[in-house]
This record gives sequence, structure tokens and C-alpha cells, in this order.
Amino acid sequence: METQTQIPEAELLAEIESVLALTGTAPTMFGKRLGDPNLIKTIAAGRELRRGTMARIRLLLQDLLSEHESCKADISPDPQT
Repeated sequence: METQTQIPEAELLAEIESVLALTGTAPTMFGKRLGDPNLIKTIAAGRELRRGTMARIRLLLQDLLSEHESCKADISPDPQT
């Protein structure tokens, strides 16, 4: 039964690590935005997350990706010049 509960955390951890690598966000900074600088370490160590925490993490991931895309758009050369 524990294996089933940890699968979502493992999948979420892979998603988090992917977004952090893409955006250049440090794991502790990501955790701090959720009130726990050690969040990534504790998930990797097997921490089970509540549904609400998982939802908050997913929202933050979306925010990071949006911020990243916005920054890319800001530094992209203007195609009209």
C-alpha cells in the first residue's frame, strides 16, 4: 500500500526537478515559496504529501513556467526591428 501512495510523490518530484532545471530555480527557493525550504529534500526522502499540498505545488510549478515564459518573451528580439 505504501508503494501506491508514494507513486504520486515520485512523479511530482520528477516534475518539480524538471521545472526547476528549466527555470534555473534552486530547490530551496522553490520550497521557501511554499513555506518549507527543505520540501524537495523531504519529498525525495519519502515524505507523503496531502492532496492540498500537491495542488499548491502544481500551482507553483505553473507559476514558475509562466514566469519563465514571460522572461523569455521579454528578452526575445523584436521580430519587427
